[in-house]
Amino acid sequence: MEGRLREVLEGLLERGVRGAALLRPDGLLLEAVGEASGVAERAAALLGLGMALAQSQGEEVAELVVEYPEGALFLAPVAGHHLLLLLEDLQDLGRARVALKGARPRIEEALA
Repeated sequence: MEGRLREVLEGLLERGVRGAALLRPDGLLLEAVGEASGVAERAAALLGLGMALAQSQGEEVAELVVEYPEGALFLAPVAGHHLLLLLEDLQDLGRARVALKGARPRIEEALA
């Protein structure tokens, strides 16, 4: 599983994406490539905060985007887990969403 998952995540490291990671439902890191391993812990904390806020409103988190001077974090649910993409710039978000749409079935297959 881990080899296939790593391969899928590495495929997401295209123009504008500096890192990719998959977090378990509890926020623990399952796999990371590129520069994502260094920010995965902080992203898990943000995800927990976002989920708590959404639950307090009776909602679920569909996506979480955080912009900062050095780039942006994009978190999205995939197969009961959370995919983290570390973007060079917020302008890369559209391309990242398209890449995620194509990678989603391969991530689900790698987790099965």
